[in-house]
Amino acid sequence: MDHNYILSQNKVLIKPMSYDECQKYRELRNKENIRHWFIYKNFITEKEQYNWYKKYLESDNDCMFSIYYDGRFVGGNAIYNIDFLKSEAEYGRFLLNPEIVSGKGVGKIVMKFACIIAKQSLGLKRLYLKVYTNNIAAIKVYKYVGFDSIKEKGKGMEKMICMEKIL
Repeated sequence: MDHNYILSQNKVLIKPMSYDECQKYRELRNKENIRHWFIYKNFITEKEQYNWYKKYLESDNDCMFSIYYDGRFVGGNAIYNIDFLKSEAEYGRFLLNPEIVSGKGVGKIVMKFACIIAKQSLGLKRLYLKVYTNNIAAIKVYKYVGFDSIKEKGKGMEKMICMEKIL
């Protein structure tokens, strides 16, 4: 989706993801300590990412963001599966480089930015997401910005919490 939503606060900036940034995102996402948090856990090639990005630009219901901290690329996130008729969308693809931002509150700021864009720029009334039950750090951030658990699904290591936030 071609969009121009940009927000910044303190040392944190989110902006539309470029092709070069999408490849940096892929490299970060492919790290084993990060990849296991995603539903699709396979290693992603440069060509696969290129094809995904090409489709993404043609989509009208997907906003992908690059995240910067203190001028450095540190990750990405998205508001996607946007349903303008229902005024809702899914939130996810959220990843931050823990080596750079751990303990700095970047996740909380980025989540607030996503909620602001969803409500004020996209006119949405609800965001929803799925997160593994053992991803405690992510769940804390989601709860901090006002997401509520609505149900659990799956079993064992694949058990997930479905959460929502009314905007």
